[in-house]
Amino acid sequence: MSEETKDTSVKSDAETIVEREFASLRAQLNEVETSKEELESKYASALKEIEAFKDADEKRVAKEEAQRKAVTVEAIISREVLFGTVEEDKKDARVEELSAWDEPRLTGFSEALAAMPEPTQETERSFGKGKAADEGEKPETERKFGMKMVDGKIRIDPEYYRGD
Repeated sequence: MSEETKDTSVKSDAETIVEREFASLRAQLNEVETSKEELESKYASALKEIEAFKDADEKRVAKEEAQRKAVTVEAIISREVLFGTVEEDKKDARVEELSAWDEPRLTGFSEALAAMPEPTQETERSFGKGKAADEGEKPETERKFGMKMVDGKIRIDPEYYRGD
């Protein structure tokens, strides 16, 4: 019989290779875990920055809307004072009333007021060739036509074409 010696203190080459690979894989696992934690912390900080940006953007939009609304209300008030529908001492109450309106309604009302002609501005009326400043006045020049009505029939006016 042959004698077999088993030495437990001596490891085979296969076990050594397996232990080295296991240690290498453990080191890679530790590196991946640390990089994952770094990425998660960067992701969390990026989400916080995004939320901060959204909050700042909402505040900016609200501020711009308030400024547009204030400009529109001021334009409406100035036009109403011009038309005489609002008195100077009641302006503050009207500003509060208009500030309660939503922006599209204010914009539409402001555009409608802007389209109305100013009451103090005189408009020049023209009637053909002559011009009249008021409705009661006659035009500066008299209109002449090259045709005239004679006995219910239209006839050419020779005086008009001759220049008489």
